[in-house]
Amino acid sequence: MKSISYLLLFLLLVEPPAQLHAQISEYEPITADNVERIQQIALLTHDSENTISQLTFHPSDRTLFSLAGVISLWDIETGSMLKELLLPTDYATSFSIHPNGNYLLYGGWDLTDHANFATLNHWNLNTDENTLLFREGNDDIEVITFNQDGKLYAAAGWDEKHTRVWKAKTDEMLVTLPGYAVRNLEFTQSNPLIVSGGETVVWDTERNMPVLSLDSPYVFQHPGLNAVFVRPNSSNQPYSMIDLERPDIAVPVGIDGSPFTFNTSGDLITIVYDGEIWLADFESGERLVAIGYYGGNFPPPIAFAPDGKYIAVPVGPGEIGIWGVPAL
Repeated sequence: MKSISYLLLFLLLVEPPAQLHAQISEYEPITADNVERIQQIALLTHDSENTISQLTFHPSDRTLFSLAGVISLWDIETGSMLKELLLPTDYATSFSIHPNGNYLLYGGWDLTDHANFATLNHWNLNTDENTLLFREGNDDIEVITFNQDGKLYAAAGWDEKHTRVWKAKTDEMLVTLPGYAVRNLEFTQSNPLIVSGGETVVWDTERNMPVLSLDSPYVFQHPGLNAVFVRPNSSNQPYSMIDLERPDIAVPVGIDGSPFTFNTSGDLITIVYDGEIWLADFESGERLVAIGYYGGNFPPPIAFAPDGKYIAVPVGPGEIGIWGVPAL
């Protein structure tokens, strides 16, 4: 075991991260138990001058999708860009990949009629074919998300700031929620929709009514529990975990920083503290390792791979760091 450890140390000193990554075939999921071994395995450099606003892994392979006005695909095995999607729009504002991995939905600008229109589009990842689903308003689509089985999707934005929910199979619109600025949008395990902005509403999409309202600008769902993680608008208040089945019960959680993304097992959470992105132990709140930097508007673009073995974070202007834990 010591000889293997010495060999790994030697490789770290003499090999660049992308080449090292190609030599190590198996990575463990990043957990609180092995986070001290996490290392940057690739550095991706984006050519666009626009800020990287979203990072998402493909649900079934190790391709990373990034958004910086255009949507780019990256091979994290080599650290190279595979391609940019040639979307029929001047500027993409948000996107979400369907759980089956065959297509994505993206929001963009349509300037074809000498005016700005917010558009929602379907892009086939196998054929690179685009289908315009909706075009209206003159503001951006801020966020798009699918539910866990991919049967529903929601998008927030346009000039009225409405949030809308559709059936994915037919693109039939089911629900239109009252409008306000939205920063975070996600379905719970039982399919109510969490809409976070200046305030947060948990909306029952079947009954078309709110089931919970919270005085919190950001709300994040724990991946292993039917619960949300919140803090009131007053920054002096502690974070709390609220069980969606018992919303009257709030359990304080000791996190020092601004939390954003859980790993797949829910024992680690990324936080931003003084501009640095850290991995922190969710139960204790202890900051464990700094993995990136973010100086833009919140929430920052952070993505865990579906298998939990990689995390992508911004590490500088136009740069994306890929981190993983090697198997020894």
